[in-house]
Amino acid sequence: MKSFVTFTLFTILLTSHLHAVDFYIGSTVIAPVSGCELTNSETVTIIIGNAGGITTSNTTFDISYTLNGGTPVTESYTINAGWASSATFSYSFTIDADLSNCQEHIFQFELILTGDSNLANNSLTKSIFSDCAPTLGSLTGPTTVCDGVNLDSLFLVGYNGVINRWDYSNDNGATWTNITNTSDTLQFTNLTAQTDYRVILDSPYGYCASDTTGIYTINIDPVSVGGTLNSNMNICSNGNNGVLDLTGFTGNIIDWQFSVDGGVNWNTLNLTNDSLVFNDVFTTTQYQVTVQSGVCSSVLSSIAELTVIAGSDAGNIIGEDTVCNALADSLLSISGYYGNIQSWIYSTDSGATWVNTGDNSATFSYASLLGYTIFGVVVQETSCPNDTTYHPIIVLPTSVSGGPNLTITEGDSTQLQGSGGVDYVWTPSSYIDDEFSQTPTVWPLTNMTYSVEVTDQYGCKDTAFVLITVLPDLQNIEIPTLMTPNGDGYNDIWKIKNIDSYDESEVYVFDAYGKVMYQSSPYNNDWDATFNGDVIPDGTYFYLVKLSPDIKPIKGTLTIVSKK
Repeated sequence: MKSFVTFTLFTILLTSHLHAVDFYIGSTVIAPVSGCELTNSETVTIIIGNAGGITTSNTTFDISYTLNGGTPVTESYTINAGWASSATFSYSFTIDADLSNCQEHIFQFELILTGDSNLANNSLTKSIFSDCAPTLGSLTGPTTVCDGVNLDSLFLVGYNGVINRWDYSNDNGATWTNITNTSDTLQFTNLTAQTDYRVILDSPYGYCASDTTGIYTINIDPVSVGGTLNSNMNICSNGNNGVLDLTGFTGNIIDWQFSVDGGVNWNTLNLTNDSLVFNDVFTTTQYQVTVQSGVCSSVLSSIAELTVIAGSDAGNIIGEDTVCNALADSLLSISGYYGNIQSWIYSTDSGATWVNTGDNSATFSYASLLGYTIFGVVVQETSCPNDTTYHPIIVLPTSVSGGPNLTITEGDSTQLQGSGGVDYVWTPSSYIDDEFSQTPTVWPLTNMTYSVEVTDQYGCKDTAFVLITVLPDLQNIEIPTLMTPNGDGYNDIWKIKNIDSYDESEVYVFDAYGKVMYQSSPYNNDWDATFNGDVIPDGTYFYLVKLSPDIKPIKGTLTIVSKK
């Protein structure tokens, strides 16, 4: 009977254990909880409870979690004592979870118990958010717009998080005004003052603190104003100059433009100054300026027109253009001129200098021209520049010459080279083979100047001159090689024969060591063999005689013997 009772009690307890066990996973995850910047080693803790009857001791079950669909983490747990109905406890896994990535992390928990009577409460899926500080990114868009004439957008790029709102400030950030806009694009229009913008960003999941982007400033350029050019003006057809000035403009000058067809077509001048200097514009021309302020549209200035009017015109001078030297007299007149005659002028040095005659009549008389002469008339119409017409008169002969000056050696002859006419008369008639030849041969014994009177084909005459320099024959230069400065009157002075014919002569005497004992230019045949007032020692010395730059120097030795 005792055995039967024992068996029956064991059977009841076993049946109660097998059919009444119902372990479950609580609906709350104790750890981790959603937060800002979770770590890579977060403790995982859940609630495990008993929804069944009283359990016996040594009950073992498996508990696991899977993170983001990865490999399950499974652990076994044994309840060593009996576990009452409705009892719960916190279970922490020995293996932590890596929640360092900023994202939604999905946990799937599962409890496995053999004989569990209710599997519906053995699993749990929970999302844990590992938040991160917002990535601010950057604002892009125009940095400058035109005052009151603008329509554009700003963009927030490269950010991570949730846009809370936009702010703007017109007082350099002292105060800010909220803009209800959660988009990453902000459109603005017709700004008239410098405006700063910023964006307030929340974290992706709202667990980290909000942050603010850097300030983005939009500057304002004033509207372009073309300004005003000088008023229209008349300019003279024979020359003009002046300056066009642009005033009252706003912005930068892009270029100047001009038109010669009344504004139908315009040509561009690459000029960015506010003034234009013009010179000698001979066609009626209009000007305008392109002005642009920053990013604003360019505009044009007012138009200035330069109108060409008839200017001074000196016309032509009528009269002879070739006359004979010193025999000229005639009358010049001016025709076809426009304006008032100011004065007749003339130049005898090819225009280098001018003489103002003060004569403002339409004719001018001249007489006795001695050489090439240029006549002119200055004419001026009102305020226009002067105009001058010229009339050169050639006075014949124009290029009479007897040829270059010549140098010959005593006893030689040379040929003269007359030019500039058809008849020649040379004077003097001495030492010349034909005084009427254009190229006679002469052989003067001393320096002599020949003149030639030349008559050209028009009967005009002029005279030219030629200098013939006669040098002594070098063979007649005799240089003594011995001096005896003993006061006996013989050879006391070093006399070089015929050296007085050379005005550029140079004489040097050296001792054996190259020391200059005597130097003279020109040499006057007066050296007495002294140096610093004393007669130099007896011996042999060296001399150098230069007769002229064109003659090879003469070298030799000079012996001094002063003992009586």
